[in-house]
Amino acid sequence: MAYSLRLPDALDAAARAKADYLGISINALICVALDAYLRNPGEPPAARSEPAAAEPNPSKTSPSQTEPAQPAKLTRAEKQAIYEKDKRERQAYFRSIQS
Repeated sequence: MAYSLRLPDALDAAARAKADYLGISINALICVALDAYLRNPGEPPAARSEPAAAEPNPSKTSPSQTEPAQPAKLTRAEKQAIYEKDKRERQAYFRSIQS
């Protein structure tokens, strides 16, 4: 299923940087993040009393303030290990809900 998604500039930049760091697509990153969130329903996200008042609007700040720090690149073996671990976890999850 396809969805249209609007993200704040800073969140989009952080997601792209993380996906690039892991060597996966934005779609795969969002799928993994949503799956992880749905697996832990007892852990609600941190409540915020004032959603955006305390933070500057990322789209109105200078470009140098919105650029995420560049993490070190993963090796091919590290990417493969992350992929294999995620694959095992997804398989175990789907087996558990089919039982």
